[in-house]
Amino acid sequence: MKKLLYGIVVAMVMSSCVMYHPQVTDIPLLREKGDGHIDMSAAFSPLFIFCPTVDVNVSGSYAVTDHIAGQAFVSFSDVQNAHLQASAGGFQTFNDYMVLEGFLGFANGWSHDDWESSQHNQYVDGGSYQQYFAQVDFGFAGLLDNHLDIGLGLRSGMFVPHFSEQITHSDGTVEESTACASRSFFEPQLMVRFGGEHVKFRISAALNLMPDMPSDTYQFNHSPLNVGMGINFCL
Repeated sequence: MKKLLYGIVVAMVMSSCVMYHPQVTDIPLLREKGDGHIDMSAAFSPLFIFCPTVDVNVSGSYAVTDHIAGQAFVSFSDVQNAHLQASAGGFQTFNDYMVLEGFLGFANGWSHDDWESSQHNQYVDGGSYQQYFAQVDFGFAGLLDNHLDIGLGLRSGMFVPHFSEQITHSDGTVEESTACASRSFFEPQLMVRFGGEHVKFRISAALNLMPDMPSDTYQFNHSPLNVGMGINFCL
């Protein structure tokens, strides 16, 4: 808890942009063969008040059988900051509304940022990362005559960064550091969709937790919170 509170405080006062934030992946809540969802949204990390991150997200989910499904997700803000992931798994319905889903997947992303501090030092952060994860979703689909969906999700696994930071000090000296140690991550998410039978407005909020963040290496700047809003199409 202390690490989480410290991360939130740092996120609120730091002037550099975020290198990683939690992903507001669609929670489709598939119920039968042929169910499909296309989700388009915008997301932002509100805790970075001096340099908020804004992303465009697109995802697609499809039920191949009554229990097997796949999902693809893309998030990007520009050509130097993006996240791509794919996963496959299964789902089980328990009544007309209750759904449990599980996916295994892989993600690849890259980030880049350069900025100048108040001391006129030049900072350049950049690199790529990979994620090996499992995602579990639970929720209720088709409530209120198919006008409301509510879901909870947890994406968890290993985060493998390949980040570096180069600092050019005002006196001309250059300092370099890296972040390459793998660490576990947990990303719980809450999702609400409401609207028509085939088109709904979606609101999501995701939290990022990295409990084993090392203290002896470059601390890349990451946001603990991401909020998304968009449109979900049920095929």
